[in-house]
Amino acid sequence: MVRTECIPLELRRLPQWVVWRWERREGGKVTKPPCQTNGAKAKTNSPRTWTSFERAVRALRAGGFDGIGFVLTREDPYVAWDLDHCRNPETGQLKGWAKALLEELHSYTEVTPSDTGLRVIVRAALPPGGRKKGHIEVYGSRRYITVTGRHLAGTPRTIEDRHSETRALHARIFGSQRTPKPSVEPDDDQLIARAQSAANGARFLSLWNGDTSAYTSHSEADLALCGMLAFWTRGDRERVDRLFRRSQLCRRKWDENHRAGGATYGQMTI
Repeated sequence: MVRTECIPLELRRLPQWVVWRWERREGGKVTKPPCQTNGAKAKTNSPRTWTSFERAVRALRAGGFDGIGFVLTREDPYVAWDLDHCRNPETGQLKGWAKALLEELHSYTEVTPSDTGLRVIVRAALPPGGRKKGHIEVYGSRRYITVTGRHLAGTPRTIEDRHSETRALHARIFGSQRTPKPSVEPDDDQLIARAQSAANGARFLSLWNGDTSAYTSHSEADLALCGMLAFWTRGDRERVDRLFRRSQLCRRKWDENHRAGGATYGQMTI
């Protein structure tokens, strides 16, 4: 059963949902292919085959499907970490290596449909290189993830920014790899134009123009725009700061100290 009330609100607001059902392929392998609410196949590279959260939930409750899922895209700031075969389905006991990863990532975590795995969702720019090793898999675009809402107690109920943690963890698990720089980096105006023309461009533009109506607070809207800017700047914190200051969301609070150590609200948000 999907616990819809525990699924992070920022995911529920996006029209990137599908449904799925268990399917046994030749050879006995059991899979969870994504479907449209009408039963047709959904594609992770075709937004026309996705739907809203509400419609996906209605289709699930109507019967014929086993769960719902969320499609990760290149325009999103999300990265999903899958930890397989790390949980005792009867006792809920976690293996030590999984506990260590959860402490490091410390973001929204839920139990997967298998009942033996966990999924951690963070905001980050996923480095190039490996994606699967042993019982750990990570992905950030053109994939869909099942979503159960079975929140793991002791972890945040919100999706947290974990850029540096993701980079460090990825390097430790898969090995570091230099990212080849493009011959010509887009300037700030070009980058903003690209963000506005992306699949979630309307959402970016609303935030850029200072519209916070889709969020419960101005701070939540600040965080959402910073997450998008982090994606487009590949995690360049200085550039995120420079671009955010050009947006209509920027306010005097951005430069106010919010920690004893002198960190500003803007630095904490980025």
